[in-house]
Amino acid sequence: MPFHGSFRFESDVFDQPSFASEVKNISNKKRRMWLAYTLMGAAAILILIGILYSTILPNVINEKIKNGVAYCSIKDLRESFNDPHGDCEGCAPYYVSYFPMNVTNTRAFLLQGATLKVRELGPYVYRRYTKRVNITMADNRVKYKSYTFHQFQNNMSCANCKEHDLIIGIDAGYLRVISEAGGETEFLMKLLESAPFSASLTQSQMQQIIIDSGSQILRFLNGLNSLVPSAMTLISKHIMEFMIVGPTAIAHLNLDAFNFNGLFVSRSVREWAIGYPSFVAGMALGSSHLRCQKKNFHRKCAACVNRFNSSSKCQSLRRECSRCKTAAAMVLLSEKSCKQVESRAAKIIGEAEAKSLASTTCGMCASYGLCAAPLPGAIEQSGLDWSKQPPPDQILNYHIQRTGCDDKDYIGEYEQFDGYTKYPMWVDLNSSRRNPNLDELSSFGMYANCDSPPSNLTCTKVFGGDGTSMPPALTSITGLASTLTHSSMELYLSQANQNVTLYNTKQSKVIKGITLIRLKPRNDLLNFTASDHKGVGVPYDGVLNLGFVTGFLAFLSYPVFAYGDSRLLDNVEITLRDGVVATQDSLYGDDNDLLPEYADMYTTYLDVEPTTGKTLDARKRLMASYAVSRSPLNHSSSMLDVLWPSIPTEVIYPVFWAEERPMMTNRIASSFTRMRKLAASFLPVLFISIIAGIATFIVGILLLRRAL
Repeated sequence: MPFHGSFRFESDVFDQPSFASEVKNISNKKRRMWLAYTLMGAAAILILIGILYSTILPNVINEKIKNGVAYCSIKDLRESFNDPHGDCEGCAPYYVSYFPMNVTNTRAFLLQGATLKVRELGPYVYRRYTKRVNITMADNRVKYKSYTFHQFQNNMSCANCKEHDLIIGIDAGYLRVISEAGGETEFLMKLLESAPFSASLTQSQMQQIIIDSGSQILRFLNGLNSLVPSAMTLISKHIMEFMIVGPTAIAHLNLDAFNFNGLFVSRSVREWAIGYPSFVAGMALGSSHLRCQKKNFHRKCAACVNRFNSSSKCQSLRRECSRCKTAAAMVLLSEKSCKQVESRAAKIIGEAEAKSLASTTCGMCASYGLCAAPLPGAIEQSGLDWSKQPPPDQILNYHIQRTGCDDKDYIGEYEQFDGYTKYPMWVDLNSSRRNPNLDELSSFGMYANCDSPPSNLTCTKVFGGDGTSMPPALTSITGLASTLTHSSMELYLSQANQNVTLYNTKQSKVIKGITLIRLKPRNDLLNFTASDHKGVGVPYDGVLNLGFVTGFLAFLSYPVFAYGDSRLLDNVEITLRDGVVATQDSLYGDDNDLLPEYADMYTTYLDVEPTTGKTLDARKRLMASYAVSRSPLNHSSSMLDVLWPSIPTEVIYPVFWAEERPMMTNRIASSFTRMRKLAASFLPVLFISIIAGIATFIVGILLLRRAL
């Protein structure tokens, strides 16, 4: 019987499922191995990413920091260099607060010999704008000229404080002119020698005029210098008659009011801060300019420009050439100063009268030397407002700073400041702590040559930076730096014509989430040392004597003579803004340190961000003071030997103090915040990536082992 249907072996029935299972196992094994290798590769990538992130990114940030700190070529210069205090992204607004010492008892001081009383006012706050022009770069140095202008900040100033507030103070222009002349008597003698009415008079006749009419002549000129329109109008009506006829033309005038005293003047806050025109200084320089022209000094000085070191003839002309240059620069600016006089008067006597007043006074500058010279203000050295137009290029001098591209220790280091590489500062007075007398001050310009200095001359070298930065500590794998790279910083202090060392206090503070390290000068910075012949601590600890620099007894100190000799507070009564009279007991604690509330108000410091080395907060606080010298003709008299012979001599009177500070903008703070957050992620990203990588690698190994 035939067999119908399929025939299978028994082994076929059982082997087919086994083969499929084996194929499936092989497939799963391959998938596990592929996944294991993928995880192991991903682990390596994770670890690599963490390492790269935490090592390469800090270097990228550090390069950016370096590029922002040092400019190595013209194309690197940003707006923040050309206009550092403007409104650009990297610019830092800069503010100067002016604190005048208002004299409250002028009459009692002048007439009764009372102790001078002053009251601290302010702050009157100005924003400073700095413009840099004529910029060139070579040999890792940047060379440029610069000028500044200021805008009053009403919202940052004291309550109810306005720019037109009137302040009574000592007229620095008057002190300088009288000091240079050798006293009021000698000033009048020089004036009479150049006046038309005295052309035929003998020396003895002129001396008799000074004895008989010297006080009236000086008061007459002081009325013009007062800038008070009523006094100026009175003087302008008689000035030409006086020049031709002499003192008889003004003998009938009543000149006993405050406006004619000479030593003290009333000015607005803006005039004290920015500067104001001075007729006394202008007439002195104006007559010098006419003399320079008459004797062809301009031609002689031009021939000596490059030969002062070798030619004895040129050496003898050094002082005259310097004065001629100063006088020529003043005449160049006299028109602008005269417009200030006119504008000031127009507010009181009207435009027509003011125009007439200006034309009969400072309008005769070029022809008669009757000029109004711009006096430097407390915060503006030029004495003029350049906010609407820049100054003439020829009155600006070059600055040279190292870029730090060749050596980061010299970022921003000055090698030349305002045309000087060295500055004649002081003459050795046999190591005594006395003030220089008028003869010594007057003769200083004859030999103060730093190119070939005599043995008794001290010249200070331009050295130190501008305080905006120090070598950056940069970032590392641990994040932002927490310490500074250096224990100190050298700051070039233009007001003192020398460098000042600021030391790392290792104190920190946080502003807008950014940690800053504080640097400060020593409290005894202005104490006398026998080896330091720069006027430090002369005549008392706590002041820097700038007499040889300014031409009259002027001093620089910390505000309210902080950390100075107690005698500085004994000879003047200073009432502080809080109503307290400044004394040793009211200012200092038992440890001889300033009380905390006064330390906060009067000390100088810089707060630096370590990673970038940038100064993000600072307070530079300095006070200016003046004194009246003795008369060289009579040592028992003051140099004001015609009007005020009996006022105290060599007593140091505070005039004003100023505070300079940058402001950290929100844009700058945001930039640092982003950098801080990024730097704070270096280690966490590294740790997380390594841990995640290792964990992933272990999982991959386990999968691989199972697969095998």
